[in-house]
Order: sequence, then C-alpha cells, then structure tokens
Amino acid sequence: KYSTALAQSPFDEDCVRAITTSVGSFRGLHSLSLVGLRRGRVSLFLDESFASLVRGLKSNGSIEKLDLSDCALADELVADKLALLLTHNVSLIVLTLRHNELEHATGQAVLSALSSNTVLRDFDIACNPLAHWPHLGSAVESMLRGNKSLMSLGLSIGPRPVLHVGHMKPRSTPTYTSRSSDGQASPRRRKAVSHSALQSETPAQTKESSPRAPLGPSPLKLIQLLVAAPRRLR
Repeated sequence: KYSTALAQSPFDEDCVRAITTSVGSFRGLHSLSLVGLRRGRVSLFLDESFASLVRGLKSNGSIEKLDLSDCALADELVADKLALLLTHNVSLIVLTLRHNELEHATGQAVLSALSSNTVLRDFDIACNPLAHWPHLGSAVESMLRGNKSLMSLGLSIGPRPVLHVGHMKPRSTPTYTSRSSDGQASPRRRKAVSHSALQSETPAQTKESSPRAPLGPSPLKLIQLLVAAPRRLR
C-alpha cells in the first residue's frame, strides 16, 4: 500500500509526475492513495501526469484500490481519462473520488463507462459539484440497469446530506448513512430501507416541499432506484 497522506514533506507537480509515470512498474502494489494533491483549489495533477496515471493503472494489473480524494480534480482534466480507465479496467475494485471539483461531464462519462464495467465493486464520488446535476438520478438508474458488479455507491445529492448505499445485492437490504458537510457520519441517522417501506410511500410523500425546482433527485427517489436495480438485474 502507498499513500501520499504519509509523506514527510509537501508535494509539488514534479513529485506527482514522478509517481504517476512509475505506476506501471509498481508490481505487487494493491492500494494506491494519492490524496490531498492540490495547492489551494488548484490540482497538482497536470494533464500529462493524470494521463500517465491512467496508462500505468491499465498496464499494472495489480492495483485494486485507488483513492484520488481532495485533489481539486476537475472535468476538463479527468472526465475522458477516467471513462477510458473504467472502460478498460481489469483490476480496479475500489475507486474513491471524494471532495473534488467534479461536475456533470465527469458524472456522465464515468456512469456511462460503469454500465459495462464488470470489475469495480465500490465507487465513491460524494462531495462533488456533480451533486447539483439535475439528471444525476436518471444517469444512476441507467448505469445500474447495465452494471451487474457494483456493490457500494457513494454520492451526494444537491444540498442534501451524502448518501452511501452499500451491498446492492438482490434480496439484500440497502442502508445509507447521513453525513454532514464535513463528511462525518451520523450513526443515529443510519437506518435500513426495506423494499416494502419504499413501496408503501404515497406520491404525496415523495414530493419536494419547496415549490422551486430541485437541484437533483430526492434521497428517497435515488434509494428507490438503487433498491429496484438489483431486482431488474436478476
């Protein structure tokens, strides 16, 4: 396992470039955590270094967990490259992209690639501006119709709390954890959501109380999509 969080001194663009160009030769490494690689709101990843990272991951074959949290990653830098990585993924099981600057372009590209991905099990893209994308719910639903391997999905919905849905197996009971804006879980608000409970909700109960158009799908709507998806995939 390698993590930049354990570094003794600050990183710069040259350090990041040196790491990413060497990823292909990290044989036997199973977990790569490149977190906090930013200077203020500017990522230390350049286009060249992120492209090198993707090429290295594709050729490495042993890295199963990749964490790119808090790196100020933006659509123009990573959208197409992440989609390419997931389309040709042969070893990556866990991908974490929390606390970046990712918007709808990355969401659309990544969720589309996940539709045909059969390797990734855990995907977390919570705490990103993507949460405000009005078509997030339909994009997630479309992805789940095609994806048969994803077991855990973390994402944010508009200005509402973060939802983390795990164990998306048929006949299982999904759970979600409500988190505050700083990402801390609130155990008191963790609860199981059963199929019958969701089906018993009336239309009036699923509507937004505010007359304004919502910035994204409601938590209940997304839970309904995630619960229904495994049944469609059986």
